[in-house]
Amino acid sequence: MDDQPQLAYIGMGRMGQAMAKNLVEKGNLDKPLILFNRTRSRADETSQELKHATAADTIADVILAHDITGKHFVDCSSVLPHITDQIARKVLEAGAEFVAMPVFGDPSMVVSGSLICVPAGAVSSVARIKPYTVGVVAEAIVDLSSEAPSKATLLKVIGNVIILTTIETVAETHVFAEKTGLGTTHMQSLIMTLFLRPLHAIYTRKMTSGD
Repeated sequence: MDDQPQLAYIGMGRMGQAMAKNLVEKGNLDKPLILFNRTRSRADETSQELKHATAADTIADVILAHDITGKHFVDCSSVLPHITDQIARKVLEAGAEFVAMPVFGDPSMVVSGSLICVPAGAVSSVARIKPYTVGVVAEAIVDLSSEAPSKATLLKVIGNVIILTTIETVAETHVFAEKTGLGTTHMQSLIMTLFLRPLHAIYTRKMTSGD
């Protein structure tokens, strides 16, 4: 990218460390990635491991003091939509850009770069971060460009409902199979065979198309 910006990543939990690693290894960064973590030692360890990264002492160091005019914030937090709106409003009023981008995927999917990102915000703001999504930290995006940032976290909440109800359904079917004497082996075979087909995608198309 021409005139590549200085990138920084805040939060070195399992997800953050893996996303920072992918940014360094696949993001073609000209400048070392700045890392910040509440526990400084974790940022130090990660920066040493990644080589093309440096740890910051404070949040202020990450955003280069108090003037954030022209800076670009991407929030990957899974929070309630009204919290996203509050954060977005403060950032935008201070003259910076803001994109909410919650992600779907567990730490193993972060490591493999197979996350699904859900960016929302101004079209130009989302466009600026797209080069760091698919092929870098993500496998695909659900693009909510031009939507309010809170729409991204709302979709994350609803998506989590799908995930949690699926987990509950799978657990209950295994218990049902075990209690009735069928056994979990046959249930596992059915699930692994049946769900090779994208059933959720099949049914959502039928429901929304009137089929």
